[in-house]
Amino acid sequence: MYLFRQNPVLGQGFDTYRWQHRVGIYTDTHNYYLKVLVETGIVGLMLFLFVLAKAMRLGMNLYSTAKEPFLKSLGLGFALLMVCVFVW
Repeated sequence: MYLFRQNPVLGQGFDTYRWQHRVGIYTDTHNYYLKVLVETGIVGLMLFLFVLAKAMRLGMNLYSTAKEPFLKSLGLGFALLMVCVFVW
């Protein structure tokens, strides 16, 4: 969070956390949301969440509008996959 406070809007830069060795030899935050927040700031995190939400909405749209059962199940499966990505 110290790195985030230094540049909260745009972040430190893409893939820079790896090379800073902030916690010994560890090169990853082990939390994707925190990594995106530190490297791309609030702007990047909002864009990332927007892309995830849009993908889930597209899956639900396919599920609700498709006529064929295969396409309905594909849309529902993709929407649920995006829920798992949110949680992970």
